[in-house]
Amino acid sequence: MAITYPTDAQLQAYIPVKIGDTTGQVAANMTMIWNLYSGYAPKELQYNYALVESIELLLGGNWQDVSWTGDGRSAQDQQQFANLISMASRADARIKQLLKARSVVQVQVGQLTTTSIIPSPNSPPGPDANDPRYGGDPNTPWPYGKDIGSGWW
Repeated sequence: MAITYPTDAQLQAYIPVKIGDTTGQVAANMTMIWNLYSGYAPKELQYNYALVESIELLLGGNWQDVSWTGDGRSAQDQQQFANLISMASRADARIKQLLKARSVVQVQVGQLTTTSIIPSPNSPPGPDANDPRYGGDPNTPWPYGKDIGSGWW
């Protein structure tokens, strides 16, 4: 059974549910938030950036809420605020982890064995672009047996 990553639409629908958007602000702006980070790969990086942005949107309206008790019910908005901050910090940590993994440089080490194309037998002879004389090799004499310092030119 192949495991497939969720589609963009599934991820966009999941974010408001995950952060507890009861106001509908995040759901109403999810397409715009998702498109802000559309150039990021892998998809998990885009998801985490959109998650943090959604949390910030929700926090923007939540900062003025206060805890209250009435009719036998109570709402602890400070706890919701702290929970959202905690979710955002976890998503930020995951973003840093993904960026670090993406920035690891893969070094290829080895010796080049072929430095130029092999001319066909029918091609006319000509200068070899890999001739050490053209690369500034001080131990290779210039044409006609003279070196650069002799002033032949």
